[in-house]
Amino acid sequence: MMNLFNNHISIPNSLTRFVICFVLMKCLLVMSGCVCVNATVGENRLDHHKRNAHAAGLFHRKKILSVTDSVIQEVQKRGVYYRHQVKEFSAQMYLKGSVELKRRNFLLKYVPFMFHLQKDENFYVMESVSDLHYTSPNLYDQKMIAAQGTVKAGNVYASTMLRHLKVQVYDDYLLDGQVLSPIGQKANHYYKYHLDSIYRTQGNIAYKISFTPVNSSYQLARGYLVVSGGNWSVREFYFKAKTDFFEISNLVNYGELGTKKELLPTDFDVWITFRFLKNKLYGAYTAKIDYKEIDVDPYLSCDITIHKKRQLDMSKAYTLSLDKQEVCVDSAVFAKYRPIPLNSEELACYQRYKKHADFELEYPETKTKNVNFWGEVSDRLLRSYTFDWKKAGSLKGSAIFNPFYLSYDGKNGLSYKQRFKYNRIFTGDRLLRVSPKVGYNFTHKEFYWDLYSEWYYAPKWNAAILMEVGWGNRIYNSQLVDMLRESSGDTFDWDQINLSTFKDRHLSILHEVEPWNGVKIAAGFIGHNRTEVNKTKLVITDDTDDGASSKPYDPEIVSQLQHSYCSFSPRVRIKWVPYQSYYYDGFRKVNLDSNSPTFTLDWERALPGVFNCSMQYERWEFDMQQRLRVAPLTDLYYRFGAGVYTNHKNTYFADFLYFSKNNLPSGWNDDISGNFYQLNRSDFNSSDKYIRANMTYQSPFLLFNRLFPKRGFTLSERLYCGVLYTPLMSPYSEFGYGMATSVFDMGFFVGFEKSKFQSCGVKFTFELFSR
Repeated sequence: MMNLFNNHISIPNSLTRFVICFVLMKCLLVMSGCVCVNATVGENRLDHHKRNAHAAGLFHRKKILSVTDSVIQEVQKRGVYYRHQVKEFSAQMYLKGSVELKRRNFLLKYVPFMFHLQKDENFYVMESVSDLHYTSPNLYDQKMIAAQGTVKAGNVYASTMLRHLKVQVYDDYLLDGQVLSPIGQKANHYYKYHLDSIYRTQGNIAYKISFTPVNSSYQLARGYLVVSGGNWSVREFYFKAKTDFFEISNLVNYGELGTKKELLPTDFDVWITFRFLKNKLYGAYTAKIDYKEIDVDPYLSCDITIHKKRQLDMSKAYTLSLDKQEVCVDSAVFAKYRPIPLNSEELACYQRYKKHADFELEYPETKTKNVNFWGEVSDRLLRSYTFDWKKAGSLKGSAIFNPFYLSYDGKNGLSYKQRFKYNRIFTGDRLLRVSPKVGYNFTHKEFYWDLYSEWYYAPKWNAAILMEVGWGNRIYNSQLVDMLRESSGDTFDWDQINLSTFKDRHLSILHEVEPWNGVKIAAGFIGHNRTEVNKTKLVITDDTDDGASSKPYDPEIVSQLQHSYCSFSPRVRIKWVPYQSYYYDGFRKVNLDSNSPTFTLDWERALPGVFNCSMQYERWEFDMQQRLRVAPLTDLYYRFGAGVYTNHKNTYFADFLYFSKNNLPSGWNDDISGNFYQLNRSDFNSSDKYIRANMTYQSPFLLFNRLFPKRGFTLSERLYCGVLYTPLMSPYSEFGYGMATSVFDMGFFVGFEKSKFQSCGVKFTFELFSR
């Protein structure tokens, strides 16, 4: 034996040496039990593991699948049932987070969710302990037990981070619907999978599978899954994703295999990086969940839950109760709840915070009130804000001096908008909502305002008084000018006649009730007072030698000319949403967004002689719209409508409600989806009847994310198509392309009238932090 080792072994050449070294390395890996597997090349070397997989039912007889595809299919198949197995649990959750400011400048004040920063402090700590109670399908009761940290009350940044803990791997989407789960239904079309390794742990086979998006997108993630080969449950889940200006890394570990905690996460580790205009923040969060009681349905009984009749009452899924009892803030008491000790950096942060607080108590400064006052004024000017009063409701407003509330389009130029929201809940869950909006158009130099309010006095039946009042909208009417020109010719000086553009003051009061689920009936009245933008002067021109006009004017037509026109109209509106889902928040019934179409029929009739009104007409309008999820991350929105004015006599204005120009849109979709962008403002009031059809297709993988698959800077892309029939335009068609990013939305539109090119234009709106 010794002679064998002492004998000199000659290596013939470099190639042979390389082959021998490679074989020895593979043998060492196999002996150590660390078998690395390539999903596409190395799977033919895994005969032993393939036999185990075949025995577990991985391979189908008709079609032989790879190990990777088979594992993913089994996980997706079981996941449909696993998401329904946990019926109820009680647990205690400990959450610890730290935020470190790597770079900061004055622009950080524009971030709406940023907490108040201390001048010389770049590291902050926050902790909390809560009792959780969960009831299927999605009811959470939370009772805060203890909390402490170096961040003052009103920490919106911390609450923003907490949403990244909402990870249900068996659902179709992660992070509150922002990211497609790698094991969601039809996720195979958006992700590529790679089998990294197969190994044994605690006597069971485990598969580690990494996933990457086919095309980069904010709605897709990358990471890996560790799956148990026994029942195809997820043991460990790690993913990285981007949402707006955040980069998120999330590591989730699940409970012990074979126990009731197997399908539930036991701890989270979340790392978040925020970048915005040379500012950089780094956050690290750890959550530990200690389960007390768990009620789990048997696997087979979940099939009944999944295939049961459609449930419309979703109260259990949408009710969130938070026990607002007094929270312990004593650090000595809080220490007994802490399952993991603080590190040296966190301890030092607490010490600095306590030292600073003791210094302020010992040496209060007289100018503190002034500093706080001007600090609050600065917040109102630069950041969105919310005021909460215990007995007076809450008021939410957007920042006053914020450039991201500007919008631009080729037809109407530059516009600015500002909105507020006031809510107050009274006894019996009666609700008052007030939402004022103001705006200014710099191109046309027009100011708009609108006040909308809702008073739900019988919340169980959605019985409410709806009131809307506004001023500044422009209404166009060429009927008067055409009648006068036809009858009088050049009798008048047309440069001083301004009967085509009017300012509109309107008031609408409706009483609405929902007698049957999904059916809302509203009745009331709507009034308009329309005045000329510039006052008309009837100046007779003299074009003959004797001073007589060239053509006598019709006194009857002239008598109809007024500087102000009023109308008073009873109005009835019926709205129907089939299979309307809802939930009860106390006594108040809250309707949810529905996948069913929404049908609306609206009628009004002007009554002459009431409140000295002279206008007479009857308006009928029908509108139908629906948003469909045709595939993961892909939506189809369509809208169809028609309207007509009948029984109109004397002067009237063709002012449709569902075919109009919105001067104060709340967002991109309010003004674009289902509308005609390239029409002039006067075109909406030029006809007494219309038929329209619009369609919008939205997906993150239309153009840019396919041309630049490694960038993924667009959130979504949209294709627009619309057709309009009126007596003056038969037909008018419009096509467009839109792109949404974290900062702005932009669209390009082209209009055609009777198949002839008419115009093209661009619309641009800032959408920063508004999604």
